[in-house]
Amino acid sequence: ARPASRMTSASIATNREITAAVLPPDARILHEHLHAVAFQFGVDRGWWRETRWTFPYVDIAVSAAVRAGAPTEYVFRFECTSYPTQAPLAVVWDATLDQRVALPLRPAGRDRVGLVFRKDWKEGQYLYTPFDRVALQDHVDWPAKHPATAWNRAFTITMYLTDLHGLLASSAYTGMAGA
Repeated sequence: ARPASRMTSASIATNREITAAVLPPDARILHEHLHAVAFQFGVDRGWWRETRWTFPYVDIAVSAAVRAGAPTEYVFRFECTSYPTQAPLAVVWDATLDQRVALPLRPAGRDRVGLVFRKDWKEGQYLYTPFDRVALQDHVDWPAKHPATAWNRAFTITMYLTDLHGLLASSAYTGMAGA
């Protein structure tokens, strides 16, 4: 019988370095951010979890406050071409059907929750937030008007996730949008 191989911290680090070394720059940076302490902190807290990564896409489930008839988490598919120079593009994702969720299944709420997940902008396909690529393309003045919240190359996907989790854990989140 062959002895079981053991992965040491040195070999894990070497494997991670090899993996990162063969990726294109945008994928390598995303890989680093998904393995950074800040991202793992959110995982450890149960705020989010990575469910799938096939670059340029990464699917991440973000936990939500308990609301009657609503899921306890929503999956977001992030398209990360040219990350982090270009903002990610996020959509609410149905992991079972491998497509965008139907409008009635999107998160809903008051105040900023309702604004970010609005159904009347771009047919409800995208998120209306200065963290997102599509919204930034439509609002070229946002970086100047909102420098603290408009995506820039110093931002990380963890910052986007922290914002989404804050919305979905807030008292302004009311559950699913419905019909």
